[in-house]
Amino acid sequence: MAISKKSYQTRQSLLMRLRDSHDEASWEEFVSTYRNYILSIINNLNVCHHDSEDLLQSILLKLWNKLPEFDYDPGKGQFRFWLGRVTKNDVFKHFEKNKRHQKNSQEVEGDSGFNTEDPEINKMIEREWQNYIAEKAWGNVSENFGQKILDVFHCFADGMTGPQVAEKMEMTENTAYVYKLRVQKALHKEMMRLEFELG
Repeated sequence: MAISKKSYQTRQSLLMRLRDSHDEASWEEFVSTYRNYILSIINNLNVCHHDSEDLLQSILLKLWNKLPEFDYDPGKGQFRFWLGRVTKNDVFKHFEKNKRHQKNSQEVEGDSGFNTEDPEINKMIEREWQNYIAEKAWGNVSENFGQKILDVFHCFADGMTGPQVAEKMEMTENTAYVYKLRVQKALHKEMMRLEFELG
């Protein structure tokens, strides 16, 4: 089964267009592609809900200004690492600003001893990226399979055994495993594609 691919520009093509000029169409694609990833980092760093959208817009504005100067060099590291670093640094500045504004208070809402060098933060950022890519890949791949195949895959994902899935879905155990493998292969292939294009 051929997997229909959503149209993403490669990160290099997209970044070059943004670097050469503030192309509105390219910027809209950039925001559509990376907005939820940036927001997931913000939320996981315990920014209160009231501030998260404002901080997201502030980070996007900074990226709008910085991207024309960004020198894309795959040899120096993946783009998502730079994007994650910009995001966590801005969250740190947000907490520092809150501290200054509430310096007489013993507790600042959302601040839990934030440290930009904490390796756990980098692990969280990478975990959020993998979740983000998996979600995008699933959205693309699931459109290409019938509901029964998807139901079989969900059964396995929920921890059911082959015999249990076969009984529930009224099919042979071998067919259940074949359906699972078809979805797994398509999902893995799409995740690899998205990782290459967007990461």
